[in-house]
Amino acid sequence: TTHSVRLSVDDLIVIYTDGLVEMVDENDEEYGEARLLSSLNTHGEGSVTSVFEALMKDACAFSGCQRFDDDVCLAGLRFIRPLREDEIA
Repeated sequence: TTHSVRLSVDDLIVIYTDGLVEMVDENDEEYGEARLLSSLNTHGEGSVTSVFEALMKDACAFSGCQRFDDDVCLAGLRFIRPLREDEIA
């Protein structure tokens, strides 16, 4: 399946492993996608590095980061600007 998405300047694409959203607190409640999206909406305006630092700080505040049952990996891309005609090979 193929999908197309039109990006705007400063849009952020985040790729993450399930270990992030499956982090649990002391009651075994998962961090979840809703908290991830909330954190990204709150902190998503900075550099990719600062966004990820804030995201991990938020996830660790939730879970305590005492226990990792799975890997946590993040990758991000910030759309800066469209290519000009003379930049396209």
